[in-house]
Amino acid sequence: MTDYNMKQLSILVSFALLIFVALFSESCGETGSTEKGPLLADVSGKKLYLSDMDGMIPEGMSAEDSTMIIEAFVNRWVRDALLLVEAEENVPENLDIEKLVEDYRSSLLLDNYKKALMEESLDSTVANEELTAFYEKHREGYYLEDDIVMAYFMVVPRSAPDIGQVRSWWDDISPETLLELRSYCDANGTICYLGENSWFSLAELHDHWPKGTINERDLWNNNDLQRQDENFYYFYYRAERMPSGEIAPIEYVEDQIRRLILHQRKIRLIEDTQDRMYERAMRNKEVRIY
Repeated sequence: MTDYNMKQLSILVSFALLIFVALFSESCGETGSTEKGPLLADVSGKKLYLSDMDGMIPEGMSAEDSTMIIEAFVNRWVRDALLLVEAEENVPENLDIEKLVEDYRSSLLLDNYKKALMEESLDSTVANEELTAFYEKHREGYYLEDDIVMAYFMVVPRSAPDIGQVRSWWDDISPETLLELRSYCDANGTICYLGENSWFSLAELHDHWPKGTINERDLWNNNDLQRQDENFYYFYYRAERMPSGEIAPIEYVEDQIRRLILHQRKIRLIEDTQDRMYERAMRNKEVRIY
């Protein structure tokens, strides 16, 4: 299509939109434009203008698609406006709207300030020593609800090279062969669970196997499983297992502990900030308590 034809098409699209808006405005009883642009809808004095839809219609969209977007938005807006009008007419006498608005505004301001405070002042680094100390102090609160296994698991496409070598490494799991497997899986694998002291629930691992090939008890009872389907090779090696009811190993709960430590830091940071503000305000006689 030539530049001239593209320009003509653009003019036609704009013209079609203007016609739609004009017709819609007439149906609402207001044909003129205001400083907000053409009127699209009016529900008991609540007005929707075309300018309210700025940015919603991508450039280059056809007149038909643009009209559909406008019609859908107007229809949704009218429905919401009708519901709002009904709600306004049925406000309970004991409902203090102004207080609710002010409470909501205060909540938004506080949340935004706390977020900025965290980004500026919170230390998000949790050292291993702190993790270990927290775990040792609270380990009685981390009993396992499910059976877990320390395992290595890898899924490799059948198109991957040197599968014979992979099988050889897998049949002789050691620190040296794990290094080889990690390097190979990083380059060729789809799933690579080859970290040291990595614990998993049986359900978590079972979800990655081809449906119907194994069950969770197979993962619990066997220390070496290998399968294949038309697309992938599956490798599983269980190093240790721990039944439900035991105290969870630290490796299994360290992410949970890290989140809890950070949460406690956030609380302390906010409380310390409030204490400093309170002391300064009282010192400067900025607070009066009656």
